[in-house]
Amino acid sequence: MNPSIAPTRGAGPQRGQRARRVQGMDFKVIGVVGAGRMGLTLARLMKPAGFEFVFHDIRREALERASAAGYAVAESLEDLVGRVDAVMVAVSHDAMKPVISYLADLLARPEAKARLVFDISTFKEGVVEAYESVPSKVLAASVHPLFGPGARDPRVHTVAVMPVPGHGEEGAKAAAGIFEKAGFKVIHTTVSEHEESVAYTIGLSYVIATAFSLTVKERWKRSPRIYGITFRILKSLASTVATDPVDFVEYVLSNPRVRRAAVSLVHAVASILDDPKAAAPAARELTAGEEDKLYRTLYKCLEGVPEDGGEGVTSAS
Repeated sequence: MNPSIAPTRGAGPQRGQRARRVQGMDFKVIGVVGAGRMGLTLARLMKPAGFEFVFHDIRREALERASAAGYAVAESLEDLVGRVDAVMVAVSHDAMKPVISYLADLLARPEAKARLVFDISTFKEGVVEAYESVPSKVLAASVHPLFGPGARDPRVHTVAVMPVPGHGEEGAKAAAGIFEKAGFKVIHTTVSEHEESVAYTIGLSYVIATAFSLTVKERWKRSPRIYGITFRILKSLASTVATDPVDFVEYVLSNPRVRRAAVSLVHAVASILDDPKAAAPAARELTAGEEDKLYRTLYKCLEGVPEDGGEGVTSAS
């Protein structure tokens, strides 16, 4: 693993301890712009570590949902920045840039209390540019939680944290301290490295899952239910992607880096079909213990997944 992106845990090395003590503890009250699934999930996971949350959302029903969950709410962004220590922007991708730009104006006002602002968008290009107008007295960072709304234990999940170009490292250190204090593993990276990685680790996974759904959806209705563990793994992945909002799936699949990765995948598939023997990766003999370990891992991934072999496989679009 590249040392520059090695994860640190909440109870990890001295560097993480210092960031948490100096930075994370300074940001107890966090304002969340966007009371959607991820904003509420992060609040639920971080609250046991002593953080308090204040939500703002232009959707009345979303704000009521946050209130019903026991969180404080702010009727306006002006109210929010005057009550919190840090602001987390958890809105849809198309709203990220205008929300951050508007927050920048509010954070420049003397009555603003917040001293840190960060987003949790999946892709950063087209978002981090909005931080250019954030005043220098306010720290800024960009964050990517590498998990979804179903997360239950922060100790088994990772958050990628990166500095915003033009704002130095302090904002990223502060954000990392917050998530380390909450118990998450933290990966320190850069915007460019993050964008290149997620095009494959997230984007290509969505491409494969969506293509799989489209391929088997109609066929499954008229085929015998004969399936194995590999099919169940793919079906589980496809079903998970299908639960995401349509606009989010479109957002991922339309990303230029993801599209380039998908083209590479198509070329690889064509190459395999043209010459399966030459294109197949070199096989390595596995010991009985290694083979057993691999299958145990696969079966563990399927714990709690109904053994229907693919019932309910649907297109994500």
